Amino acid sequence: MTIANAQTFSSLLFRSIDGGNTFVPTTVVADNAVVELKFAPSDPTVAYYGLEGVSGRTVDGGATWQSLPFPADFFNGVHISPTSPTSIVYASPTQAYSSNDGGLTSTALGPAVSPYISSISPVPNYPGTPTLLA
Repeated sequence: MTIANAQTFSSLLFRSIDGGNTFVPTTVVADNAVVELKFAPSDPTVAYYGLEGVSGRTVDGGATWQSLPFPADFFNGVHISPTSPTSIVYASPTQAYSSNDGGLTSTALGPAVSPYISSISPVPNYPGTPTLLA
């Protein structure tokens, strides 16, 4: 069975279980566009989505979706640990956050940033303290 999830500029997230021949809408509905969709490298059944107004995750390959209490109402980017699907770093337009429990709780990283964070990514193999680029 092939599972694919489609990121769109509509207010829905779509799912295919036939390699992309057909897509059906999931239960994820946003006020506006699907901004981000990323699957965990260590567990392809876990993914995080970011939308305008709501964000969340799936732990079953997209069959069901759970809204998460992210502190920001707009989700601009997520990095999922390559070894733990519940360890994430994500960004709102002005703040970066981390979570070690799959987004159930979050901690702000550093001071707020101005004017805008459009994505977030770790610097691979950086010596010393883990470094993020936002």
